[in-house]
Amino acid sequence: MGRCWFVLASVLLASSVVLAQGGGDETAWRDSIVFPEDPFQSWTLPAYVKFTIVMADGYDPNAVHFQDSRRYALHYDFASEWLDPFIGLTIGEFDAVTLHADGQQAVLGAVILPPGWGAVPNEYGIQLTRHEAYSREEIVRYFYQIKGAVVADPNVTAYYFPTYEQYPVAQQNREWLEAQGVPLGSTGQWAEGNTAYAYGWALGTLKFVTGSAI
Repeated sequence: MGRCWFVLASVLLASSVVLAQGGGDETAWRDSIVFPEDPFQSWTLPAYVKFTIVMADGYDPNAVHFQDSRRYALHYDFASEWLDPFIGLTIGEFDAVTLHADGQQAVLGAVILPPGWGAVPNEYGIQLTRHEAYSREEIVRYFYQIKGAVVADPNVTAYYFPTYEQYPVAQQNREWLEAQGVPLGSTGQWAEGNTAYAYGWALGTLKFVTGSAI
């Protein structure tokens, strides 16, 4: 019996080493997620699963790295631990090669999931994050790449949820995007009554700041 346990332990250890060398760990990331109840979704409402598409040399630009968004709330936390091109970078260095078009080495974004109340969920959103706007052609390309990595019923609709920086280009090209099968939406379509960005109390002077000045 003791020898059997030793052999089994050796096999498990060897398997874990192979997994680590392969750059993947299903407890940290996968190349696909399941809609609507994937265990990688965050604890927030609405829930999300963040992803990274690595464009650096040696990586498949068609692969999507969905991170465990309960364990890793930020793209940086995940990428700096698991993705070779970004291991050891500071958060500033990581932002420089992911949030700007010039020298960009990865596409960051998230799949946004609807709240769990009401009818069975039949839609979700896809967001892309970058300071400079993606072109309409890039939006279509990445939208379908992400959509193809989400395992969902054929009747489920995927929407493009543009971030603040991406909104002007998306709005200007709304009809063109929708003709390509990329409908625009936002989390507002799931709201029921008034919504708050963050709940709590605070004391101080209320000031209005335009989005571009933040």
